[in-house]
Amino acid sequence: MVLLLNFGHPLGQDNREKIIQICDDEIEEKYISSQHDQTKPVLEVARELVNAAGLSARDWKNASIVLIPPGLPQIAMAIVAEIHGRHGGFPKIVNIRPTQTKPTRYDVAEIVDLQKLRNEARTQS
Repeated sequence: MVLLLNFGHPLGQDNREKIIQICDDEIEEKYISSQHDQTKPVLEVARELVNAAGLSARDWKNASIVLIPPGLPQIAMAIVAEIHGRHGGFPKIVNIRPTQTKPTRYDVAEIVDLQKLRNEARTQS
């Protein structure tokens, strides 16, 4: 079972099925609205949003985590750092991109393994 932490927009059934297909596993989605008080410091907001997932320390260590980050880059990066600290490594992230249709839709394009990217980057000069 994959734990999908969705800080973006609610998923449609087609995108949910695409994530299941890519992960080759069932998913448990936790939708966490990333609306927040923009006067608060970024790190405080990120910690509050990650806490809203309601996971135990054991869950953080053992879960296979896939993340849909929020749209605000500063919050997204801080959430990734917070999850890295709790999970012990980088999560995978869902890349959602616009389609060429009218009206524009957003579809799951891929799942990016940030830990693999980090590990490969360590071999670069």
